[in-house]
Amino acid sequence: MKHGLGLRRHHGVALPIVLIMLVVLAFAGLLAARRSAGLQEVSTNARIRQAAEFSAQSALRECEAIVIDVVDNDGAVHGELQKHFGTAALTRPDDPTALWSDRNNWTDKSSFRIQLTPSNKEVSNDTTRLPHAHCLIEPMQDERYLITAQGMSAGARFDANGQLEGGSEVWLQSVISPKVPVQSSEGGMQ
Repeated sequence: MKHGLGLRRHHGVALPIVLIMLVVLAFAGLLAARRSAGLQEVSTNARIRQAAEFSAQSALRECEAIVIDVVDNDGAVHGELQKHFGTAALTRPDDPTALWSDRNNWTDKSSFRIQLTPSNKEVSNDTTRLPHAHCLIEPMQDERYLITAQGMSAGARFDANGQLEGGSEVWLQSVISPKVPVQSSEGGMQ
C-alpha cells in the first residue's frame, strides 16, 4: 500500500506546475502583443510624419519654381501668383514683420497664402489623400526671397486657434536668389 500512496502524491504535483506554466506563457504572450502594438504605433507615427514632410518638401520646391518663373521668366507660367507675394522686404528669415510667423496668413482668407495641388497623382486620388500644401513667398533684401512651406499629413486637424490637434504638420523654409546664375550639368551657366 505504501507504493500506491507515493504514486498519488507524484501525480498531484503535475497539475499545479502545468497551471503555473500556462499563466507564465499567457503573460509572455500578453507582453509580446503589447510590444507589437507599441512598435506598430511608432511605425504609423513615422509614416504620418514622413507624409507631411513629403508634402512640405514638394510645396517648397514648387514655390521656388514659382519665384524663379516670376523673377527670371517674367511670370510666363506663374505670373498670376505674384499678387500673393509679400510686399515688405525682410532683412532675415526671422524678421519680426515676416508674414509666415502669423497664423492668420495661413488661413483660407489670407491673400498671401498660395495653395498648391498635389503633384503625385497616386497621393491626390487616394481616399486618405494629403491636404493641399501651402506656401508664403516674401521678398528679402539683396534680391532674395524667403519661401515658407507648410505640409500636412492625411487627417491633420486644427483647433479654432490654428493649433494642431491630430495628424502631423511640417514647416520648411528656404532663401533663394533667382537671378544668381548656377552651373548646369552640361558645364554652362543657367
